[in-house]
Amino acid sequence: MEHYILTLRCADQPGIVRSLAEGIVQAKGNITESAQFSDPPTGLFCLRTAFESPEEDIEAISSLVAGAVRRFQPVLTLRRESSRRKVLVMASRFDHCVRDLLYRWDIGELPADVRLVVSN
Repeated sequence: MEHYILTLRCADQPGIVRSLAEGIVQAKGNITESAQFSDPPTGLFCLRTAFESPEEDIEAISSLVAGAVRRFQPVLTLRRESSRRKVLVMASRFDHCVRDLLYRWDIGELPADVRLVVSN
């Protein structure tokens, strides 16, 4: 079973979540985690969804999901959960936040390639 992370951003309107879920179902997917919010000042809807699917062809999944939400004209990204992201960590003089992030990275909770920049 492959695990994927999908992000979506588009103008806020009814039906986005339903259409996205239909696209994931078409890809034989099961949503395991989802977070979303609307930003009234900009009128944007933003969503991050984790799902699993036996389908290994990421292009096929992307095509199914994109087709299901096409009418919303979203900015859509899809990646395997196992793919490591490059992360830039910038810290001020106060180090408590960067310590927490580095601790999470060290124990494997933050699967990323961390780049650290410290400013004065």
